[in-house]
Amino acid sequence: MELNGEFGILMNRSDDKKFVKNFKDVFGRSLSKSSDKSMLDAKLPFTFKYFYFDFEKAKALYIEIEPNQDEKGTFQHPGRPDFGWILRYRIRDDFDDVNKQEVATLLIKNIKLLTFKTEFIRHQE
Repeated sequence: MELNGEFGILMNRSDDKKFVKNFKDVFGRSLSKSSDKSMLDAKLPFTFKYFYFDFEKAKALYIEIEPNQDEKGTFQHPGRPDFGWILRYRIRDDFDDVNKQEVATLLIKNIKLLTFKTEFIRHQE
């Protein structure tokens, strides 16, 4: 079972507010918007004005949504400029009381329910 992964979201970069609303409708959770310098510095070499995140402790599930193209015009996935945003998830393996397979299954199900089309990119190390 893969605990970390990445999806490209086929959308305009400017549609992030619509995506955040759709995420809340599907996942039943709100994404937080961060423009905190220390959190943005962790994204270097990419330079963003902000990104979105959520940590659902009960499921040990951390999700980030960040633009595919940064403020300098650099793409995280240069071959896929149609990905307006990138969704990354991590199911933390240090939460022993969480059924990680159930969380992963529900996560993928919910991603497929989003109004915005997504494409799996890769599992992360």
